[in-house]
Amino acid sequence: MREVRIDELFTWREDFGRKAKEAFGGHYCDVSQQTYADLKLKCDVEERKTNLFFDSLALWPPLNGISIHIRDGVPEGVVVACQCRER
Repeated sequence: MREVRIDELFTWREDFGRKAKEAFGGHYCDVSQQTYADLKLKCDVEERKTNLFFDSLALWPPLNGISIHIRDGVPEGVVVACQCRER
């Protein structure tokens, strides 16, 4: 498992589910509060562009099949494997 920069998430496109499983060991991940806000903003921009690829984000939302949790201690700008769920 590895940390993934948020910009990398937006390059996964058709392989999103497979790459998330490889990077996070499952489909649950953690982000910092600021990274969550950055992700939401970037998803809103992408959604306006494509209107199909990314789901709108709400608190603990799915993002193309992964669930995002806000957790203290996660470095800014990265998405990491979830610490609260079995994979």
